[in-house]
Amino acid sequence: VLLQSPALALAATRHELARLGLRVTAMLKDLLPIITHGSRAQLHQLKHQDDDVDALHLQIVHYLARTAQLSLTSHEQAELVQLLTTAHALENIGDLIETNLVALGKKRIRLQLEVEGGSLDHLYTLQQAVTQAVQDSLQAVGQQQHALALAVIERKRQIVQLAQAATQHETALFAQAGSKGLQRYTFNNDIIDKLQRIYYHARQIAQAVAPLQPRLNLEEPQ
Repeated sequence: VLLQSPALALAATRHELARLGLRVTAMLKDLLPIITHGSRAQLHQLKHQDDDVDALHLQIVHYLARTAQLSLTSHEQAELVQLLTTAHALENIGDLIETNLVALGKKRIRLQLEVEGGSLDHLYTLQQAVTQAVQDSLQAVGQQQHALALAVIERKRQIVQLAQAATQHETALFAQAGSKGLQRYTFNNDIIDKLQRIYYHARQIAQAVAPLQPRLNLEEPQ
């Protein structure tokens, strides 16, 4: 019945997308303590949280593909693109956590690295800002809040500044570090890089809600 009505089909997809967003943001909130201090068992559990994300993402994409075959208005077509963009971005965030960040956690255990003090403070500040950007971008999609979407896009400067402050802190520590200095420097900067990439995906979601901003530079941070 839902697939006989584009409006109902899109509403059902928004509901499932909200579930997907909750699972991804739960992973985001858990990841930093697990990556920096967690056990192998906790890393394994975090990795397999992405299995549910992948399965739900696949269901949403298949459903949207069927919805696309219906007779859609231009507004409904635009909404379908928003939902598809959001689903792919969330799946990419899940994959970044499952593949890249979990691997970093295992590396930390293998090399017996410790992340403490100022380094941890900078990482948590960046992680919280990135997680908030993801949550705000999802709210912007779910409630069609264009102003909130633009705020997420314009948050790039804040994210870059937080990442630069974290990197500068690591550079200062590296100059005084002992034998594990390079390994710790690389580990922490890899986390910073991956958090920036997660923000990039939040920005993609927000851009789907604010299509009238064609000159915004959405290139992935290097």
